Amino acid sequence: MVTALLGLAFPLFIDKINAIAKEYKSRRLSERFKKEPFYIVFNPLLIFCIVEMFIIPFVLTAIQNEVWEILLLTIQGVSVFILSMCMVALYDLLLTYNDAELLFDRVRNSEGDEQKLTDIEELMRYAATDEEKRMLYYRCVEELSRLICEFQKKEKQRYDKQ
Repeated sequence: MVTALLGLAFPLFIDKINAIAKEYKSRRLSERFKKEPFYIVFNPLLIFCIVEMFIIPFVLTAIQNEVWEILLLTIQGVSVFILSMCMVALYDLLLTYNDAELLFDRVRNSEGDEQKLTDIEELMRYAATDEEKRMLYYRCVEELSRLICEFQKKEKQRYDKQ
């Protein structure tokens, strides 16, 4: 039952992800969302739980072994619990992506992200169009300057070693 409800909620998530692209007037940030680990895990897990939801009742009626019945019900319970937790994490991510300040903090604090510079640039462009988001614009400019200086230092060190 829970799996079916979560499966029905999935189109709403897709709609919200598309709304991210419209809000920021860029597909880059919605593509970033699609690369989030919880989003990547959610799709196969949802399919697994839906298949499991249809198969397990038939298997339970076919087998007469109590241990297998308990094992199958435990597997189903655990997978639905994990799916529910993944859905909560996706909801939290959507809240983050729908708030430009929170998204900026998430992008800035991401480790080893090759797209950090371009994502911050996209947020800066978004903030530049709205007077209310002027502080975000300044934070983006500051972070971009820091990243560029950091890159230049690394390049200088690499050049000096040669």
